[in-house]
Amino acid sequence: MSRTILFLTDFSKCAQHALQFLIPIAKQMEAHVKVAHGIGSPAMGMSEKTALNIFEKLEEEKKKLDVHLTEVTSILGEQDLESSVKIVQGALAPALSDYIAELKPDLIVMGTVGNNDLGNTLMGSLAFKVTSGSSCPVLVIPQKAQYQQFEQFTYATNFMPGDLQNLLFLLELVESGSATVDIVHVTTTDVLEAPQQDQLNQLKERLEQADPGIDVTSTLLSHQKVTQGILDLIEEKRPHVLALASAKRNFWEQLVNESLTKKMIERADIPMLVFTSISN
Repeated sequence: MSRTILFLTDFSKCAQHALQFLIPIAKQMEAHVKVAHGIGSPAMGMSEKTALNIFEKLEEEKKKLDVHLTEVTSILGEQDLESSVKIVQGALAPALSDYIAELKPDLIVMGTVGNNDLGNTLMGSLAFKVTSGSSCPVLVIPQKAQYQQFEQFTYATNFMPGDLQNLLFLLELVESGSATVDIVHVTTTDVLEAPQQDQLNQLKERLEQADPGIDVTSTLLSHQKVTQGILDLIEEKRPHVLALASAKRNFWEQLVNESLTKKMIERADIPMLVFTSISN
């Protein structure tokens, strides 16, 4: 069955940087790449003259976008990757959300810093709002990230039912055939509880059974702030990819409210794979 990767781009340097990571992943997954860019639409209630002026500007912008999109698809074509383009128009958050639901990609790839032009922001907070409800994983590439083959992963979990499936997806990104995975849970209690360690060990064993060729470890941490605990760990471990998952949507909201995304954009220099197929 053919697979699809959705590449969200605003044609910024950060998006171009993310493209470098996308290419080997798309080859590894043997995936078709859908290149998408979003533009706003006139708001309801504005005057006819104002709306007409905006529509004229949008048409001019679309012509420029065609050039940019062709450049991206040409780069992908040079790498023997099939691709197609999509300009998503409308109120950006719901329009992109609807398009993602329609496309049902296997993976979304984007940069974490983009242009701030009004109506053209795909990166940053808007992209996270769109993809936080997506049923597919989202790979975000910090502008500071240096490309290297994905072999070392840190998977932060709150013990969700799809953990094993998520971990197996991680292994699909491995190019070399060998990988190490550290499964991590951060608790805000002072005492590390045995049941949590048991859950980590069980998940570790299930992954080892599913793929005996990988090196799996488990880490149970206690920290007052989940976000800081994760950041401290990746600073120590220096994985190639940090993956985030949770059993409950309110846990994801906790991470966002504690500005994990903002802190990672500012401080992290490694890619993040966010699993957002989270049960309520």
